[in-house]
Amino acid sequence: MSHARVRIVFAALLAVGAAALLDARATRGQEKEKPAAKAPAAKPAVFPESTQFDPKPSSVRLGDEALAVTYSPDGTLVAVGCADKTVVLADPASGKQFGLLTGHTDAVAAVAFSRDGTKLVSASYDKTVRVWDVAGKKELAVLKGHQNAVLAVAVLPDGNTVVSGSADRLVKVWDVAAKKETKSLDEHAGSVRGVAVSPDGKTVATAGSDRRVVLWTVSDWKPEALKGHTAPVRAVCFSPDGTLLASGSDDTSVRVWDVAKRAPKFDPMRGHQDAVTGVCFSPRGQLIATSSADKTLRLWEASTGGELSALEEGHTDALHGVAFAPSGKQIATASADKSVGLWLATLPRVYASNAFTAAPGWTGVAAVSADGKRLAAVGENFTVLVQDTTTGQVKATFRGHRATITSLAFSPDGTRLVSTGRDKIGYLWDVPSGQKLADLDGHRGSLRCAAFSPDGKTFVTGGVDKRVLVYDVPPAGSKPAELREKAVYDTHRGAIACLAFSPDSKLLATGADTATKTGPAELKVWELAKGAEVASWADHTNDITAVCFHPTRPVLVSGGLDPGFRVWDLTAKKPLLFRRTQTPVKAVTFTADGKELLTGSVGQAVVAWDGDSWQEQARFVGHTGAITGLFVSRTADGTIFSTATDKSVRAWSLSRAAVTGTKMAGHESWVTAMVLMPDGKKLFSGSWDGTVRMWNVETAKEEAQIESHKSKIYSVAVSRDGKRGASGGGNGEVFVYNLETNEELVQLEGHNDESEINGIAFTPDGKRVVTAASDGDVRVWETETGKEVAKIKGPKEGILAFALSPDGKKVAVSGVPGFACVVYSLESKAEVLRLRGHSNTVHTIVFSPDGSRILTGAADRSLRLWETETGKEVHKFDAHSGYVRGASFTPDGKTLVSVGYDHVNRIWDLTAMRQVAAFEVHDRPVLSVAISADGKTIFSGSADSNIVRWRAPEK
Repeated sequence: MSHARVRIVFAALLAVGAAALLDARATRGQEKEKPAAKAPAAKPAVFPESTQFDPKPSSVRLGDEALAVTYSPDGTLVAVGCADKTVVLADPASGKQFGLLTGHTDAVAAVAFSRDGTKLVSASYDKTVRVWDVAGKKELAVLKGHQNAVLAVAVLPDGNTVVSGSADRLVKVWDVAAKKETKSLDEHAGSVRGVAVSPDGKTVATAGSDRRVVLWTVSDWKPEALKGHTAPVRAVCFSPDGTLLASGSDDTSVRVWDVAKRAPKFDPMRGHQDAVTGVCFSPRGQLIATSSADKTLRLWEASTGGELSALEEGHTDALHGVAFAPSGKQIATASADKSVGLWLATLPRVYASNAFTAAPGWTGVAAVSADGKRLAAVGENFTVLVQDTTTGQVKATFRGHRATITSLAFSPDGTRLVSTGRDKIGYLWDVPSGQKLADLDGHRGSLRCAAFSPDGKTFVTGGVDKRVLVYDVPPAGSKPAELREKAVYDTHRGAIACLAFSPDSKLLATGADTATKTGPAELKVWELAKGAEVASWADHTNDITAVCFHPTRPVLVSGGLDPGFRVWDLTAKKPLLFRRTQTPVKAVTFTADGKELLTGSVGQAVVAWDGDSWQEQARFVGHTGAITGLFVSRTADGTIFSTATDKSVRAWSLSRAAVTGTKMAGHESWVTAMVLMPDGKKLFSGSWDGTVRMWNVETAKEEAQIESHKSKIYSVAVSRDGKRGASGGGNGEVFVYNLETNEELVQLEGHNDESEINGIAFTPDGKRVVTAASDGDVRVWETETGKEVAKIKGPKEGILAFALSPDGKKVAVSGVPGFACVVYSLESKAEVLRLRGHSNTVHTIVFSPDGSRILTGAADRSLRLWETETGKEVHKFDAHSGYVRGASFTPDGKTLVSVGYDHVNRIWDLTAMRQVAAFEVHDRPVLSVAISADGKTIFSGSADSNIVRWRAPEK
């Protein structure tokens, strides 16, 4: 198995930086962060859990073997049971040790925290269970009664009841307060190696050397055995919702059980090469982490049992245990190499669902209407352009400013627009008619910013004159007129830089530049009805650049050049926290439900933060310039729009359900070609390792392997009846297979011995095979006999991409000078069409299912759609940030998936002609792709030697 890092991510999803842990301690040398309000236990469902972890962990070095590891409920501590008789307490953020619990007289085999984190329980080979006060780092109780090593321990939700398992085959229940045993349960026929408590505390699971998992009903301690493992069971763990139980065994398998049905959820999860020593569900239950004596940490998809990644480079000796941090952003592993590994998750990367290049004159100053349909942006000669957010088409142009335009703001209904400029004036525009409604000339200097109230009744402007002017919005049908302010707020000491209204339109937040070179910068909150200042802070040490209110809670967020953002409690009128960022924050906004805060920075990053814990959740990838604006449409899809100095506008899908992939491992080199069998139940693939393989789609397991080739494989095909398969490789090799027996049927000989067969297909009746090669030839063969029956002399430069039309009458190939593609008639062998437009080598050609269109993808990073009859270009997609290497249609022709060298798999809606999703499921170039008939399951093959089966997001 490759030791390369395996990335499995969503959505939408793919660059940069390690995910922050729940910081209990401020980083040295930085301003200390104030604690955030306590976050609720439930996490927003829109956040996928991290499935991508560092290939190598940081380490906590120990004096002896680490036998067990667990996190405190708040994630600020890691407790480690060690072979040197101690329990080590460490900081999971820094790895620094700051506590040592001593008292045991033999190795500590298990550790567990109480639900409130105040107590820690340890089990030891000295036959005792000990209870510790975590804050005081002192022993509270010693529980004696086992007659052999105590190997497992857990604490019930009441914090007072402890359950332990021992090599004496007994399960004991203890009352901590009374320091006595309350039950001794004799059910297992061997050592009890694992204990777990369900989230509701009503069920306890134990794992034994008798190869059984036993479920105990706490109310009466009645046992019920789960059988299936074929060797001692070492570990058990409940899912966060209590519906599933995972168990790990010496038989090298991991089993997942349906707790209600007391039955296996699916087939055993296999991949480890030695005993499974630890199992752990992620905080939201989407993943299972397992540790093994084979020295590896593996991640699995909890819903299917599919393996997501194998992390093999962290330890030099067996792993004894594994634990997920409560944030889901870190995994700890206990190892016999005298260390605890701390594996840090990287953020999911999200890709734009749509993007377009801004019109000439773009400065980055822009606004998006609340319905997400209109973009207002600065054009040439100080004009304001109103554009369609889907196509970028200019719908209207407003003229009036004579100097740089500094801000734009739409009214909530999108019918009014305010523009402000350095020409000391602002304008109110009627968007539908393009008419100027009012001159705003009340400021004494350049205007800096503007904002509308959510109720649409008021708007405000701010300027370098340190004043905020408040205006009533004129009623519909009003004639152009000079508009006078109804109120002035003028207590700021610095130029006004940003404005925001509260959701109920009753409050206004104003942020300013620093008053002096050394600061501070003022943030103020005003009550509009009274015109009174109700709160003021001067905590920012540099200019305030953006401000926004939480949509449902009395919380305000401000961003600045500090760099970072600050969160304010409006009820208590006090700061909640300061979250430092790498570069200055230029834009902030909340999603409509308040579950996410979005920030845009000078460092090109758009980051999603959890609205409760204020921890990073995802990064939006694609911009190459500083972010200038963030806007969330108040529509059902909640599309996010971002603008930047890179002259682009990007739209992002807010719905980021977890997109996980199941790794189909077996090939030993680049997976260059694949095709689904007609019934959709099996996948046929070819690789540079010289093998073709057949895979079971449901189980993601290899079912057959054929090794006819002596060279790399470049193309594969399957007949429509599924009975025949074919593959083309180097050295002119072409083979046809009987897929009912998975045996070679015939070799097709005729292409140049030095050529590469870059395309292969069966005719609709399956009686013939068509091949295209780097020798420039297109050849037609009888399937059963291998006899060549036709040949077309194609491009002299050689054919790199090939497709056969669905009716079997036309072939399309690349390799024509000028990066064109040519279409031939198979009957006449004559050229019938030439497709010109690409500016670099074409790597993929695909006919639409009905044959009416041809799709081409090239090294110029674009996809182009052409009419088959006329050769007219229908649409061009600026698709990937690297070579486009593969594409596949759904049978209805409405959806397309493309892959390329940028590692990103992209889904396109061909009705709307736009991208609807993008995910990174490989960490190396993606070369081939196939999609199921229903469009819900996608397979991609990569230079990482893996095929990944992944689920398309729900529309």
